[in-house]
Amino acid sequence: MNLRQKKIVLGARSVQTFVAAVVIGTSLVSSARSQEHSFSHSPEGATISEFPYFEDFEDFDFNFGVGGSNSTWEWGVPQSDFISSAAEGARACVTSLDGSHAGNESSFLQSPPLDFSALEKDPTLEFQHIFQLAQLDRTWMEISLNGGPFQKLGIRESEPAVNWYNSFSDWWEFDSGERGQWRTARILLEGAAGKTANLRWVLEARTGDSGDGVGIDAVEIYETRLDVAVASIDAPNSAPTFSDPERVEVSIKNLGTDDVTGFPITLTVTGPTGIALSETFTDIIPPLQSRTHVFATPVDLSALGDYTFEIETWLAGDAVLGNNSKAKIVSHQTGITEFPYLETFELDDGGFSTHGTVSSWENGDPGGNFISSASSGTNAWVTALNGSPAVGEFSYLTSPPFDLSGFTHDPILRFRHIHELAHGYISWVEVSLNGSDFEKLGLPGDPASTGWYNDFTNQAWGRDSSQPGLWQHASHLVPGAAGKTLVIRWVLMDRSLADPGTDDGVGIDDVEVFEAPFGNGQSPQARIAEFEINECIEVVGFPIEFGYPGPYFSDVSASSDRMTLHFEGGVHLPVILAAGDLQPGAYSLSFGSFDLLNAEVIASGLRPGGLDQFFFTGFDGSLTLSFTIPNALVGQQLNMQAAILHPVTGVALTNAVQVNFVP
Repeated sequence: MNLRQKKIVLGARSVQTFVAAVVIGTSLVSSARSQEHSFSHSPEGATISEFPYFEDFEDFDFNFGVGGSNSTWEWGVPQSDFISSAAEGARACVTSLDGSHAGNESSFLQSPPLDFSALEKDPTLEFQHIFQLAQLDRTWMEISLNGGPFQKLGIRESEPAVNWYNSFSDWWEFDSGERGQWRTARILLEGAAGKTANLRWVLEARTGDSGDGVGIDAVEIYETRLDVAVASIDAPNSAPTFSDPERVEVSIKNLGTDDVTGFPITLTVTGPTGIALSETFTDIIPPLQSRTHVFATPVDLSALGDYTFEIETWLAGDAVLGNNSKAKIVSHQTGITEFPYLETFELDDGGFSTHGTVSSWENGDPGGNFISSASSGTNAWVTALNGSPAVGEFSYLTSPPFDLSGFTHDPILRFRHIHELAHGYISWVEVSLNGSDFEKLGLPGDPASTGWYNDFTNQAWGRDSSQPGLWQHASHLVPGAAGKTLVIRWVLMDRSLADPGTDDGVGIDDVEVFEAPFGNGQSPQARIAEFEINECIEVVGFPIEFGYPGPYFSDVSASSDRMTLHFEGGVHLPVILAAGDLQPGAYSLSFGSFDLLNAEVIASGLRPGGLDQFFFTGFDGSLTLSFTIPNALVGQQLNMQAAILHPVTGVALTNAVQVNFVP
């Protein structure tokens, strides 16, 4: 049985007729739910006076209205790119169910009248929210009390609000988060107790083709509610070694309206060893605050393996049971302690593991059409060595833990990757500094990266990386990782249940992790590329930071008569190549400054140089120069270095490369 529903345009002060139909086989049967429903702003008899109030927009009787100019508010099943589904159930109120909002739209979605005259405490408004807006678009909420004028509801990060405005101008702008991900917004309706009120969601848009607009679902209004949630499991975390035993520390948050205390909290651990505990949470948690609970009995994690920790709270009268528990995997693995680290997967799988929903990750010799071989050697990690990813796949390729306790500077992650992704599939990198809680690493075009993401909307890699068989270089600084345990995972997601067809998916190879030395723009030591007349020796330089953050590499190689230099830095930035070591501070540009007193410009991204060209890094952040080796005497040295220029944050120098001409 399939339900066919026509989208309903919400019209201000008008009556709309809805007709639902059920298709059974080939016959069309009228539904008994056909009815008339008014969308006037103050429909007679529609005042809400019983609380708690909840509206999920699944039925026709929600009594919301719309107004303003060029309104695109519709009710039904969202099917746009960013707002692809409802938060709960099938239906929601959205500005255009299957497209973008209108240009020059100034519209609002308005609640039915709300009668708070019987309430002694100010009520709380909570709803599910999603938005995708162009740069000049914005959305906010307004409230009218006792029939008075509408005024903006709340300010940025209003206390005790949740997810309330993200602009210092007190409105929501840009994106609410990940594509398709709704989030909870909550605010106290101060001064509303004992009064009547109207609420409305406002959209002010100047463009009509840059975003899906706004979606509203699951609207709740309540005076008092009990709700505690397990916010996080803070300890223990995955590590190469554990003391014996380990304490279990969790964070509990009060999402309700009243103080809570004295409720049971349980711990269950399964794995190489197991335990089950129940204790009483005795601290007092005020509304929207968190408190830490440390279990009195520690846990033995001395045996190698994965342990699953499950925490659950048991507050009597808890109104929201879905947030009462949380699980976490804590791994005791032999960690990586030797650096610089390089894994080519030629001997084995490198200790990498894969999990998630219908994971297709495999380690071995790729045999696809697009991913036809490894980046180096024979083996790599690929989503299906001889096929395609799975429909609905949401999988992870996870590294072993890296023990960075000896690092004084943050590490750089560098690897080779290749991808052929069908529409709807995206891939990205996540890192964890405690072994369990992962966050996405970086954004497209980060100055702290090379070749990082090509899908600016989803902040991920999508579609094809380049040509079949051509692996790409990607690198990114991992901020805050020095001195901690780092775990890295590569993610593949089919966000729209798309069929991958014959596309090969994602390949990962040649993974490197090393400490980024920081200084004044000079390499801490010279890397030597000895040019023999009849052979090529490639030497990879050091990453250097100066002026703005990021790993900047120079690779140098030579044939019998030509020199090739490869730079990796920011995206589409001018490069100055000099013979001689550059120093910061003497040669001033609008971009920044460096010293050219002891160096000679060979090639420039600002003006024609010795090679009579302009040089810029490409959209993958790289640039390769190849030219005839200059005449030099045996025993002569040539120091070469590049400056990568950023119009806002200044000059970044690559490593200095010393070239020795030997017999």
